[in-house]
Amino acid sequence: MKLRHLATALGAAMSFSAMAAPIFSLTPPAGWDGTFSIKMVGYEAFTGPLAVGAENFGVLKVTSIVDGGGQNTLWVDGQNGAEITGVFSQIRVALVVPGALGDARVLSTGGVANFFINPFGSFNATGGFAQGLSGYAQAGGAPNTNVYDGISNVAAGGSLVNANWVTGVSDAFFPNPLATTITVDGTFIATSTPQSGFAAGFLSVTGGTYGAMFDTNSFIFNHSAPADLRANNTFCTPGVFCSASVADAGGLPAAGGWALRIDDPINGRVNVVPEPTSVALLGLGLLALASARRRKI
Repeated sequence: MKLRHLATALGAAMSFSAMAAPIFSLTPPAGWDGTFSIKMVGYEAFTGPLAVGAENFGVLKVTSIVDGGGQNTLWVDGQNGAEITGVFSQIRVALVVPGALGDARVLSTGGVANFFINPFGSFNATGGFAQGLSGYAQAGGAPNTNVYDGISNVAAGGSLVNANWVTGVSDAFFPNPLATTITVDGTFIATSTPQSGFAAGFLSVTGGTYGAMFDTNSFIFNHSAPADLRANNTFCTPGVFCSASVADAGGLPAAGGWALRIDDPINGRVNVVPEPTSVALLGLGLLALASARRRKI
């Protein structure tokens, strides 16, 4: 029995209004093993100067999902009339280690993320990234919370996945005390033009309409609990030379207080299930066996 199709439509009717949420589904190629990479772009900021205690937050928009080898597109923005957007927050800076060339290593703890399935175009219709930090107020929240105008307050929108950043990124440094709490490990390169950097971390799925699909414990560590997703974040100071190239980011300086523009693939694996036809045939076979047994009795 080939494992080709994903559980997709169940629960999609859950929404923030009486209208049905857009359906999310992946289109698996033959022989797909369930590994994937989520391509996205967004903006982020900090609650204060880059120092211990400052918290990182931001918004993002998924542009496509490809298979683990990058050869097949599994989902693309606008498919089935849906877009996927997200809000992340509460990533608290725990340690800043200055480098010799103006760079700095930044280790953080905590962090949560919510991803939403919204009608295609709803994020841009409200102003998208150009709202800057004011998008939080327009959605009824505040910076460093998981609300944002056009993401978490959309009519006919729905939940995709909820997740927490978890320890694991520093698991190899155990028993260093920081290794038991660090969730995001980043490096800022101040000498580049524009200023740039990268960060990595792992997430564990905690819920969402499609949470069961992504809750796979795919990443195993020596000292930390398993994680479901790995985020590899690159970022740069907003501007025409910033590396992210998706049209939604515009290639222009960010408005409204955004500090960094991000290009943030997330990798992982989904739970694949038997294709519906095979499941139906299996069910018919079981019914036939039960009927034959009743006749014998």
